[in-house]
Amino acid sequence: IEGQDAVHAQAEAYLPKLKGQNRDEYLSYLGRATLFNAAGRTLDALSGMVFAVAPRVTLPTAMQDWLVDIALDGTSFDNLANQVVEHLLAAGRVGLIVEHPDDVADAITVGQAERLNIRPYPRLYTAESIHDWRCGSVNGVMDYTMIKRMESVEVTINEFESTTVEQCIVTGK
Repeated sequence: IEGQDAVHAQAEAYLPKLKGQNRDEYLSYLGRATLFNAAGRTLDALSGMVFAVAPRVTLPTAMQDWLVDIALDGTSFDNLANQVVEHLLAAGRVGLIVEHPDDVADAITVGQAERLNIRPYPRLYTAESIHDWRCGSVNGVMDYTMIKRMESVEVTINEFESTTVEQCIVTGK
């Protein structure tokens, strides 16, 4: 699905070196290798069919502006919907979890929250980042009772340095 550049980047994983080939011969061989990306083209076509008619969204007036930046990172609702469909078609599953800031003071008013852009927002997790899950009955309805996912987080070392670390997050009911 990712195309020819991704295949070339993985080199010997997808195109093993032939017996007796030296490094230069292999690089030349790799450079000539082409990929007809039928899977990627199929994904684009199916995604295009899903969105041939724009999604109809009904929200209260106070929430209409959220559609422009639904995830608080510049992602529009339409873009997020497209990402969800593409991940579902490509991998068969995707995680969409609604986050809500929990460090908000209890005394904050609705008006203050709106001015500070404090509100729930969706976060997309790819199939590859979801490592485990469990389902069970919650109040008589089948639901996820545990989700284990990995994410990269930037950690500040000091005022001049930071590093990215992988962290495991387990949520459950």
